Parts: sequence; C-alpha cells; structure tokens
Amino acid sequence: IYFRQVDASADLTLVTEFGSSETILTGVATMVADTYVEVGFNYDGVSTVTAFIRPTNTDKWRTIGTITATLPSDENVANNSYSL
Repeated sequence: IYFRQVDASADLTLVTEFGSSETILTGVATMVADTYVEVGFNYDGVSTVTAFIRPTNTDKWRTIGTITATLPSDENVANNSYSL
C-alpha cells in the first residue's frame, strides 16, 4: 500500500497491491510545485484502505476515498502518513 505520482502527471494516487495485481485510487491530490501536502492512509487489516489528506493551514484530516480490492492478506502492514 503506497502513494504514487508518475512522471508527467500532477495526480497523486493511492495504490494497493497483492501478487501481480493492483488497485488505484485516483484524485488523492493534485501536486503543485513548491506546495506542501500531507496525506495518509488507514488499513483496517481486513477489507478497507481509506485515504486521507490534511490541507494546508488546517488541523483536520479529510477522507478522500477507499479501496476494498487487491488488499494484502499475507503481509504485515503499518498505517502511515506522509508529508510531500
């Protein structure tokens, strides 16, 4: 489970992988040069990964969306937040 931004795209996505398959949640954030973005995810360990973003100048996290497919089931996963 990780965040990804591919070259030549401003779209930050959240990706879940299991085996050789992946599910992508698009529209997590639109990346802009020299702009601070804080994102995170929560995996309930069973069926759902939820993506969050904390906009600049606020202390409130906002839910972006969820993924319920292609979740790891045989690996240890830690919930994380990232500052980009």
